[in-house]
Amino acid sequence: EREYLEFTANFLTAKSVVIDAGANVGNHSLFYSTLVKEVFAFEPNPQTFALLTNHSTDNSINNLVPVNSALVATNGSYEYFSPVGDNLGVGSLLPNFSPSNSDLPIGISHVVGDEFVDEYLTDLSFIKVDTEGFDSNVLFGLGNSIVKFKPIIQLEYSRDFFLDWDFFQSNYLKEYRIFAMVCNRPLFVFNRPKVQLGDFDKNKLRSEILMIPEDLFYRLKLHRFTTK
Repeated sequence: EREYLEFTANFLTAKSVVIDAGANVGNHSLFYSTLVKEVFAFEPNPQTFALLTNHSTDNSINNLVPVNSALVATNGSYEYFSPVGDNLGVGSLLPNFSPSNSDLPIGISHVVGDEFVDEYLTDLSFIKVDTEGFDSNVLFGLGNSIVKFKPIIQLEYSRDFFLDWDFFQSNYLKEYRIFAMVCNRPLFVFNRPKVQLGDFDKNKLRSEILMIPEDLFYRLKLHRFTTK
């Protein structure tokens, strides 16, 4: 996802504080760490969390905080269905999310998003969520923090798993613009692919989306990336 990562350089700065929910082995978190003040990387899977921690240590990264927990909306009991095979990115807190996941769940640690932010953060600039179908739960858990800090949010949206999109939008995204992130492949191989911002369709099965406060959208001149 090199193009999507590089696109975030348009709005991440040395003062930014980032939450990476579903950090996996740290591909995104490590990239963010080169641009921002601090990254909080949440990964509930013990196997991938170990790799995330090792990658951070091996690269001598001091502004990345790995957290071996799932971000959730409410306290309770949560289970994780680990991936089986080489693809470590499909593990989920949802049963039957992927045929590649184990049928036998493991117990995991969790933390309510707003409670974590209230305790440890004084600012929040950017949230990336890629939690294999659990994304709405993560965002609802961060709802108060979103209203308070108005961070930019990048989400791997899945129509069939996002619970009550209309309610979330009307309650937490009142001052936001929402875009589908589209990576356009160039005609010639020597040209680089570019990310553009198009219309978001909540009925589309799956898409990468960017949610950004309207005033920040214009201040950062992101209109130059829109398809219109």
